Amino acid sequence: MPSTHLRNTAAKLDRGFSLIELLVVIAIVGILSSMLLPALSNAKGLARRTACQSNLRQINLASSIYATDHDGKLIGPSLAGPWSSRLFTTNEAAQILRCPSDLELRPSTERDPTLASPEAPRSYVMNGYSDFFVERLPPSLYKLYRGGRYEVSLPESQVRRPSATILFGEKQTERSNPYVDLFLPNEGYLQVIEESRHPRARQETQTGAANYAMADGSVQSFDFGRATCPVNTWAITDMWRTNAAFCRPRFQ
Repeated sequence: MPSTHLRNTAAKLDRGFSLIELLVVIAIVGILSSMLLPALSNAKGLARRTACQSNLRQINLASSIYATDHDGKLIGPSLAGPWSSRLFTTNEAAQILRCPSDLELRPSTERDPTLASPEAPRSYVMNGYSDFFVERLPPSLYKLYRGGRYEVSLPESQVRRPSATILFGEKQTERSNPYVDLFLPNEGYLQVIEESRHPRARQETQTGAANYAMADGSVQSFDFGRATCPVNTWAITDMWRTNAAFCRPRFQ
């Protein structure tokens, strides 16, 4: 016959979990889930951010190829269409123009306008080099240039600080501007660029960061506001890198 100890053990196994034991298990599972979910969320965010940086590298590479094919001159505003359709010739490149973290951007469909339209879904915006040409074009031609009705190119050699000068960056989802114009009224260009699409862990969105393709071919990430302060890295010329720097009131 089985011993008393074995009979007691068998009886305990037969009765299953008590309510208290079940609640303890549920509590432990809940604690573990609360610890793992933020890590999983951060991992997904990091993956999207990495994919966004990869897109910018491809855009930067296409820009470099364009400059090589055009005697060292960077792509700029043109009647031929926005930069997206001139750097990428097919709609297969539409995915490159979308940052995976830009969750509100509507997906591409067969009914979407082609890359030749400024309305095509796009998460990125190009430097318009407005500070460079405001000093080198007469007012009448500069006005046409800003409207995309006068084509003139920026030589790569004129970018004196390529590792600290932005060619392409992330833009606000709802904005269709293809270019950043530093001279939009009331610091209007700040409403075009996206500076905090990739939030830091456990921090507010405003303290996040954004990705930028630089003139030296690198892709860098700047915390909110640091692309324009203490120097404006959207500016080409030394004077406007300082004069167009925008630090306040965002850093008060």
